[in-house]
Amino acid sequence: MEQKIICAKLNRNLYPLHSHNSPEVIVYSDIENGFMCTSKAPLPCKSGSIAVIPPNAMHGTKCDTITESICLRGDFLNIPPLDDVVIVEDNASKEGYTLAKLIYNNRFSNHEYLISLCHAFSNFLTMNMDFKTDADRAVSEIISELSEEFSNPALSVGDVLDKSGYARDYIRDRFKKITQKTPTEFLTEARISHACFLIAMCQSSVPLSEIALKCGYSDYIYFSRNFKSVMGVSPKEYRKSNR
Repeated sequence: MEQKIICAKLNRNLYPLHSHNSPEVIVYSDIENGFMCTSKAPLPCKSGSIAVIPPNAMHGTKCDTITESICLRGDFLNIPPLDDVVIVEDNASKEGYTLAKLIYNNRFSNHEYLISLCHAFSNFLTMNMDFKTDADRAVSEIISELSEEFSNPALSVGDVLDKSGYARDYIRDRFKKITQKTPTEFLTEARISHACFLIAMCQSSVPLSEIALKCGYSDYIYFSRNFKSVMGVSPKEYRKSNR
């Protein structure tokens, strides 16, 4: 079933407490004296703050002035399990805002392209959350390496896990608790998501075997098998349906 993505721009200075049954992220691109109100203590928000809101968490916004904020909501947001609202600060390059704006601007575009953007945005959030334990920070580093090196056919999930300094079974379990996926599933999703993007963008101008290589698969048969297990159709059938 196709995942529903809700995108909106918010410019009111008061939103009363409410909740949703799916995750939500609000990127505050221009706000003054802002607060994310929760069922507990209010959290200060400034330009560049990103509120990550788990399902069913009470939340609202109060500020003096706000020019723009981008709200994204839907089960496509694969955020870590959270007890309450968390504020993440965007980096100096404003990558969080850039990704959120791309998602908003392309909300009516090709669905697979949109899901690829959402996948990148979810990874950005997970990598930039302030995890409390050393093990959680190690998971963040694993996410970062898998996200950046997915196109390398020689990438070994086991080697990446070993760099954490923890036993593979332990860090794998911790990874799954945070991301809801095993490291291998996470890597496969990143690769297949990028493959969908390339197929949609390149159409028939680039051979599927070359797309497989660009996504970290030196074995086309293995790529095709993984693609079908994730997407339900072969790469060839997927390309035909997106022409």
